[in-house]
Amino acid sequence: MKNSKMLLQTVSAALIFFIFFTQFQVYAYGAEDVFNEDFDAEIIGRMISAHLPTITVSVFTEEGTVFEKGYGEQSSLDTIFPLYSLNKPLLALAILKLQEENLIDLEEDVNSYLS
Repeated sequence: MKNSKMLLQTVSAALIFFIFFTQFQVYAYGAEDVFNEDFDAEIIGRMISAHLPTITVSVFTEEGTVFEKGYGEQSSLDTIFPLYSLNKPLLALAILKLQEENLIDLEEDVNSYLS
């Protein structure tokens, strides 16, 4: 049980590292040239080095989906993906988006939004 928990934490940390600290610069024009066998090899190499059993890569632009592909073991409806504290950066992003659209003021007392 302890080893399973440690493995889940390690995999989660690797996934979070991969998501937030690696970058692929992709441009909408010529995207078909970017997503080739070299790209696949890079994704698979990073997946293996991070000990991830599966990963899905999706790239979007304002026009829509540019690229979408799954790598590794196929997941099912019963596959459990631990998220741990991943909701915190997503909540922060949502709050900043609301601020960007002038729907909230971060300097305002939070209680003014709760009543």
